[in-house]
Amino acid sequence: MSSRLKVKQNIDSNKVNDALSRFDRYESKIDGIEAQVESYDLGRKSLSDEIAELESNEKVDDELASLKAKMNKK
Repeated sequence: MSSRLKVKQNIDSNKVNDALSRFDRYESKIDGIEAQVESYDLGRKSLSDEIAELESNEKVDDELASLKAKMNKK
């Protein structure tokens, strides 16, 4: 493999890693904001509402894990 190609691959790999790092930081910020919002809503939601929300979050987490796996393969 040519050294030029290796450099290009390293640059592209760094760009992907940077994007994933930024995504993780944004995800953490959003989690913090969601926690604040949920603390304001404490006691206002029914148990069935909270269970439905947890089920929805699990689906999103599964989709996110799938996307991260695809990005790591590239």
